[in-house]
Amino acid sequence: MFAFFLLKAIHQLSETGRAAFIIPSDFLNADYGARIKEYLLNHNNLHLVVVGNVKLPWFEDALTTSSLLFFDNQTKTDKLEFLQLEELKGLEQVTTYVKKFHQQKALGTVVDYRAIDPATKWKTYYQEDTTDIYQHVLPLSTFGKVNRGIATGANDFFCLTKTELKEWGITDQFVVPCVTKSRQISSHFFLEQDYLSLVEDGGPVHLLNVQKTPVESDAISRYIRHGEACGVDQGFLTKQRKYWYKMEKRVPAPILVNVFSRNKVRFIRNEAMVRNLTAFHGIYLHADYEQDIDVLMAYFLTDICQQLLSRQHREYGRGLKKFEPNDLTGAPVVDLNILTIRQKAEIVRYYEQFRTAELTKNNALQTDSLNALNHLFETIIRKV
Repeated sequence: MFAFFLLKAIHQLSETGRAAFIIPSDFLNADYGARIKEYLLNHNNLHLVVVGNVKLPWFEDALTTSSLLFFDNQTKTDKLEFLQLEELKGLEQVTTYVKKFHQQKALGTVVDYRAIDPATKWKTYYQEDTTDIYQHVLPLSTFGKVNRGIATGANDFFCLTKTELKEWGITDQFVVPCVTKSRQISSHFFLEQDYLSLVEDGGPVHLLNVQKTPVESDAISRYIRHGEACGVDQGFLTKQRKYWYKMEKRVPAPILVNVFSRNKVRFIRNEAMVRNLTAFHGIYLHADYEQDIDVLMAYFLTDICQQLLSRQHREYGRGLKKFEPNDLTGAPVVDLNILTIRQKAEIVRYYEQFRTAELTKNNALQTDSLNALNHLFETIIRKV
C-alpha cells in the first residue's frame, strides 16, 4: 500500500512541488520494486534516498525498515544521492543538509541516473561491496534451481496429525511427509528419525496428497466434503484450482533454506526427503551436479557463504532477513566446475565430520570442522 501511495503522490505533485516521504525501504531491494523504481527514475525528480540501519529502527514499536525519499520538481536532476545512516543521530545531520541541498558537498554516494538499474537491489549503491575479493563463484542458477515451498491455501485442513488420519480413516497412500514451520527443524540436518519424532509429538506433518479424480476413497470423499462444509474450497488459492483439494506436484528438495532469519541464513540437508511448505524454499541441483550435493551443502555452512548472501536478501526491521527464490537463484556460490577430485574429497571429509559433530552435539569437533571448511573455501575462492 505504501508503494501505491508513493506513486499516486508523485503523479499528483505539482510542477513546482517538493515532497519528502518516510516509508519502508523494502521496495528498494525487492523484485516488485523494479517497476516502482523505474517510474521514479523516469521523472528525474528524486534527488536523495536516505536509508536506515535495519538493526537500529527509527520507530521502536514498529517491526519495519525505514527510508526517506526527497523529491523536487523545481530542479530536475540526472543524479541520485544515496545515504545510509548507521546511527539515529544522523537524522539531525540530514535535516540540516536538505535545507541547503545542492549547495554543499554530498554526504552520501552520488550515482548518475543512467548508471542506475531499477531491476537490481539498490543496496548496491549505498552498501559497501565486499564480493569483489572473491573469484571462482557463479550464480546458484548455474548448478541448480530454487523453488518456493508448497502453498496449500489452508494448512489446517491439508496438514494432518497422526490422530486426525486415524479419526478420518485416511491411509498413508493419500498423504506425504512434510514440514510446515521453520521451528520444526532445529539442525542443519533433518533425518527420518526427526520426522518420526514430529509425528509422535502430534505434529500436523502429513500433507494431503490426492492426485486421482474422481476420488476412489470413501474416507477422502468424506474429508473433502468436510472441507467444503468449512468453506476451505472458497479460499483465495483453493478456488483457483480445477480440483480445489489437489495439491501442486513437488518432489522433495535435497536442501531446504529458511525463508526468514534473524542471524545466519540456515540451510538444511533434507535427508528425510520430506516435502516443505512455504516456511522453506527448496534447492534442487541440475542432473549434472547431483553428485556434488554434499560439496554444495558444505559451502552453505561457511562464513563466506553468509557474507556473499548478505547482498541478496531483503531486510525488515530489527535485522529480519527474507529471501525469495530469485534472491537465492542469483546468489554467488563456489564454482563446482573448478574443484579438483582431491578438493571435493577433502571438503566432503570435513563436511561429514561436521555432520557427525552436530548430530552428537560435539561442539568442539563441530567448531574445528567448520573452521576447516571455512579455510578450504577461503583458499579456493578468495583472490590472491
